[in-house]
Amino acid sequence: MDDIKLYAANFRELRGLLQCVEQFSEDISMCFGLGGKVGLSEGYCLQDGGIINSMTMEETYKYLGLLQSLRVDHREIRTRVTTEYQRRLKAILKSSLNGKKTFKAINTFAIPVLMYTFGIVKWLETEPESVEGSTHVLLTKYRIHHPKSAVERITIPRTEGGRGLIDIKRQHTRQIENLQQYFWNKESSLPNQYVI
Repeated sequence: MDDIKLYAANFRELRGLLQCVEQFSEDISMCFGLGGKVGLSEGYCLQDGGIINSMTMEETYKYLGLLQSLRVDHREIRTRVTTEYQRRLKAILKSSLNGKKTFKAINTFAIPVLMYTFGIVKWLETEPESVEGSTHVLLTKYRIHHPKSAVERITIPRTEGGRGLIDIKRQHTRQIENLQQYFWNKESSLPNQYVI
């Protein structure tokens, strides 16, 4: 198990959940680390004498690859994700892959780092465009794309004569729209479930 999150309406219920997890871990003879944090509380003393301290506003933890805390720092997450994307992109471009495999590697190894945050982290409208622009600059720098070649050709599918790179701006918009549609459908179906 990588991580466990417990949510409760108040501290008394949270204490009960922590005792349940502690008892269960003892029953199955599995030891969980004490690196966890209890949010919005004074801390928690375990039966074996260990203490789980409460989180402060400045402390963060990593959950599914994203830094989280009592509040989400969108700017920090965007900066880290963009830096990781640039690092992966440069690693791909430094390799000696042919054109088709280079773009396939970018689409499967670098761009998903960004796509994972779309809909979770608030991106400004111009940020996906600037990331895409820096991608074009790096493609030119590493001689994958000629400086006088049409930029539009990069995101056109290979079957239509393009290079087949995923359009980051379009993917961001599509991801937001899909999430909105999902939640709108979920909300509209809830009243139908409770009609007698």
